[in-house]
Amino acid sequence: MKEYIEILELAAKEKLPYLVNGESSFSLVIFQELYDANYIKAIDVSEDLGAGYQDPKITSLGREYLSSLIKPQEKWWLSFDRRLVVFGVVIGLLSIGINLFYQ
Repeated sequence: MKEYIEILELAAKEKLPYLVNGESSFSLVIFQELYDANYIKAIDVSEDLGAGYQDPKITSLGREYLSSLIKPQEKWWLSFDRRLVVFGVVIGLLSIGINLFYQ
């Protein structure tokens, strides 16, 4: 995952080399995955000699993906809607109260 972040950060800062191929300083396989997922756009200049991409740039989808990779994951109970929890507690207390009242 670290290499995905590294490549996307380089693209976001516009510091990717003009030509990305097997001689690049990062994994071409990971770059191709990002390209295939439309996180990076580039001109495909692949030839018989190997894969190559010219003038790579990050897409808006790639920026969203990068921010989701960098952002710390929230605990599930923090993202849970509090109104739903309050509603559940109120219903639970009402059902207990009704059961106690009619016994």
